[in-house]
This record gives sequence, C-alpha cells and structure tokens, in this order.
Amino acid sequence: MYRKLFVKNLLIFTVPLLIPLILLGTLTQYITNKYVKTSFTKSNLAVLGQVQNNVETILDEINSLYLHYGVTYDVKYDLTEALNSKQISSYQSRRFLSVSSSYLYTESTAKPYIHSIYVYFDNPYGQFLSSGGGIVQLDQFYDKDWYESFQNNPSDKTVRVESRSIRNSSAGKPAEVLSLYQNIYSSGNEQPIGVIVLNVDKSYFAKALDKIDTHRKQEFFILDQDNNLLFQAISADSKKTGTLLSKINDEGFYSTVTVNKRSFVVSHINSSRSGWKYISVIPEKRLYRTPHELTRLTVLLGLLSLLLGFAITFVFMRRNHARVQELISIVRAAEKDEYPQAAQVPFQDDEYGYIAHNVIKSFITQHQLKLMLSEKKLRLQQAQYLALTSQMNPHFLFNTLSTIYWKVVALTGGPNEVNRMIENLSNILKYALDLPGKTVPMEKEISQTRSYIEIQKVRYQDKFDVLWKVPPEIHPLPVIKMLLQPLIENSLYHGIKEKAGPGFIKVKIAKRHSMIHITIVDNGIGMRTSRLQEVKKLLELGEFPSGHVGLSNVYNRLKLMYDSRFSIRLWSKINWGTVIEIAYPIE
Repeated sequence: MYRKLFVKNLLIFTVPLLIPLILLGTLTQYITNKYVKTSFTKSNLAVLGQVQNNVETILDEINSLYLHYGVTYDVKYDLTEALNSKQISSYQSRRFLSVSSSYLYTESTAKPYIHSIYVYFDNPYGQFLSSGGGIVQLDQFYDKDWYESFQNNPSDKTVRVESRSIRNSSAGKPAEVLSLYQNIYSSGNEQPIGVIVLNVDKSYFAKALDKIDTHRKQEFFILDQDNNLLFQAISADSKKTGTLLSKINDEGFYSTVTVNKRSFVVSHINSSRSGWKYISVIPEKRLYRTPHELTRLTVLLGLLSLLLGFAITFVFMRRNHARVQELISIVRAAEKDEYPQAAQVPFQDDEYGYIAHNVIKSFITQHQLKLMLSEKKLRLQQAQYLALTSQMNPHFLFNTLSTIYWKVVALTGGPNEVNRMIENLSNILKYALDLPGKTVPMEKEISQTRSYIEIQKVRYQDKFDVLWKVPPEIHPLPVIKMLLQPLIENSLYHGIKEKAGPGFIKVKIAKRHSMIHITIVDNGIGMRTSRLQEVKKLLELGEFPSGHVGLSNVYNRLKLMYDSRFSIRLWSKINWGTVIEIAYPIE
C-alpha cells in the first residue's frame, strides 16, 4: 500500500511539473525563434536602410556637381573657354578658375569619403579641372584611366560606377576608389562634350560598415546593379564572399544560404534609385544561439524536475504517511460503522479557509486583469486612430511642398499666388495638427478642404473644378477630421490628373434619417472592373491598396470610430469616372 501510494504521489508531483515545462520549452523555442527572426529582420532593415542613406549620399554629390558644372550655362562656358586656352590671360578667367578650384578642393576635403574630383570638357590640350591641382594636363597627370573609360562609354547618360586603383607615384600604395561618371551633354547633341568624375574612397565606407554596432560576426556588403562588389566590411571573410553572394536570392528580404555546410542568414534591400544591393550576412548558429541555449536549459530543467519531484514525494510521504494510515483506518472503521473513532479525527478548517481566500484573491486579480486589458485595448484603438489620422499628413505635405517648390522656381518678383499657397498650406497643417478630438463641424472640414483645393488649382491651373452641393443644415453636423481631403486627393491623383482635358469633381453631402451620406463623383479615367474588385477586397481586409493610401486611411478611421455602423461603396467605369459614397451615423 505504501509503495503504491508513493508511486501515485510521485506521478502527481512530477507530471504537472514536466508537462508545463515541456510545453513551455517548446513554445519558448518557437516564440524565441520567431522573435529573433522578426527582431533581426526589423533591426537589420533599419540598419541597411541607414547604410543605404549614408552610401547614396555620393549620388547626391555627383548630382550636385552635375548641376553646377553640367547645367549652369555660365560655368560651362567659362570652364570650356579656360580649358581651350593654353594660358589664362584675363583677370575674369583667372578668378573663375580660382573659385572653381577652391570649390572642388572644398568639396573633396570637407567630405572624408571623397578622394578626388575631375571635371573635363573636350579641348585640344587634354586639360581638365582637378580638385587637387586646378587645371592639369592629362599626359602629365598620374591618373589617366578615367579618361580612357570615358572614351569607351560615350553614350551612357546615367551615372556609371567603376572600381579603380589610383597610384599617386610608382612607390606609393594605390588608393582603391569607386569612380562615378556623369557625362555632360550640350543641347541637341547626343555625344557628350565632357564628363564629371567623382572618386570615392572605398576604405572609408569599408570602415564605416565594419563599425556598425550589430551582432557579432555580422558582415555587410554593397553590390551594384550588375552584382559587382562595391563595398564590404573590412572584417568580412573574402574567401567565402564570392560563393555566398552568388547564392543570394533576389526575392525576399530574409533568406538562408548554405556555404561549405555552414548556414548563413542573409537579408538585403535593393535601392530603387541606384539599383545597388545592401546585404547583411550572419551565421545562423550565431543568430539563433539563444534559442539553442533555451532548449538545452529546458532539458536540464526537465531532469531537475524529476529529481525534485522524487525528493518532494519522499519528504511528503514520510511526513504524511502516519496521517494517511490513520485516515485510511478511520475510513475503514467508518465503513464498519465505527463512528466513535472517526469523530476523534482533528480536521483543520484553516486549510480550507486558505484555499477559499486564494480563490477569491484569484477572482479579484482576474477581474483587475480584465479591466486593465480593456483599458489597454481602448488606448490601442486611440493610438491606432491617431496613427491613421497622421498617416496622410507626410504624404500630402510632400506633394504640396513639391508643388510650392516648382512654383517658386517659376515665379520671381513681388507677392504672387505662391503666398496664397503657403497661407492655405499653413491653415491645413494647423487644422490637421490642432484639436486632438475625433470630429469637427462639417463647415470647418469643408473650409479646410477648400484650402487644399486652392493649392491644387494653382498646381494644375484649369485642369479641374470642384462642385459643392451641401445644404446649410449640414454645416453643424459632425465629421471625422481630414475626411474629405483624402477623398478629393484620391479623385484628383487617380482620376483627373491622368485624364486628357479638364475634369470635375462633385461633392454632395446629405442627411438621411440618422445617417450622413457623402458622395464624391469625378469624371476621371476610372478603373477597370478587375481593379475595382481588387480595391474593394483589400479595403474589406483592412489592407492598403497600392496607390490608394488616402482611401484606406479613411476606411480604417471610420472603422475605428463607428465599428460596423458605416459603409463605403465604390463605382467606377473605365474612361467614365469614379463614385465614392460614404455613410456614417450622426452621434
């Protein structure tokens, strides 16, 4: 009897310990792996994005040089005249060369990643402007390879990249550079009349990649659009680099590559601007070291649980065996109707009181947790609403500032319509960022939308007109802030802008029973039936249709505000236009 009870208690103590431990270990392994992958992907995406932004500043440099030397007529003319003269005699030409030389020298010395800059225009003396020595002759200059490369690529109108070695002297160590070529053309000429060469110090970016504070043994590489290696971290293992990079799959940000029976986690992003690839490589064993250690720890804890269960059972049995035997004897005596012996058993009601106390405490704790969960859910909805409200502001601000920029370039002199654009933009931004409440009077929403329309009318001239049909009784009714502007923008950018000839947008707002109905009609290019169905389906799933961020923004804010008590309906026909109808309750 004692042995049977001991085995039973051993199972009671060990199985409840082992089952949660095994489940916890398995779930921990799964969740940790998923977390490591997700966390690594997010952090790596941010790091690679930062590397991309830092590296592609060199493209901004070549563009800046091209705007100065390849576009500005006076600079092109003066520099061409200077290069076509064997000796500079005029004061104006000498001053221009002095300023241009100082400009190139300042550019190359102020930015540590620039090795040198050359500006060349066709001339009979083979002369060019160098950041290190002013005007020099090609046959007397130590670096001539760039000229031959320029001659071999006369029709390349894009920024071309080439890895080169520049040796200042026969005894000196060559400098490894990345040369960016930007051909210069004259009006109506298909052949270049010159070239700007920006030599970037590869060791600078290699050191920068090597200093990135990430995982241990993580390496970074930068490839051009033809998968040629441009930069790599100094600590990168060159023996496996070629094999590893050749196996990288262009599809997907995150992948696993095996080289010499070793697995590596590879993540990369492609630059839409330059076509370069920014690649991160880390050994899979290093990345998932923590989950592996958790697995080993789970096994050790399982063995410890067995030993602990055995010890607890042994101690418990020794302490309670006599009482169990006494209880058994009492039960057996009770079966024989020997109640006097059973009445002598001392029952400890405090244990039941303790259990009841803990049960009540558990219910109270559970109730508090539910309240906290509800409060967090409400805060999450508020945060989602604020995030969705502010989501369209950068998108709209970018387009508006771009319009103002080009308008300022086109206009000169005193006050003009640009001032009105800036004033309207200020009103819209103040309205978007002021008053954190969810709804505003319809009259105020319409006023701010008209400011947006005035800005777009300046940009598109007589391209479109907006017709309003809003009864006066609608003006005080509530509406979600910044609701109309994304819908007007959607009609303008996806309908009217692509349409040949002028167009119109009609806004109709009406009250029917306890609902407000907003209808936006445009006579733009419309959508095909397949595209319309795709947009509707993505909206129902809460996803952002490509190119329709404003519409998705409105849909999600209405859903957060009114749950299922609103509706959005779309109609569209190719070359006829699009209709958007929104209905929501008056609260």
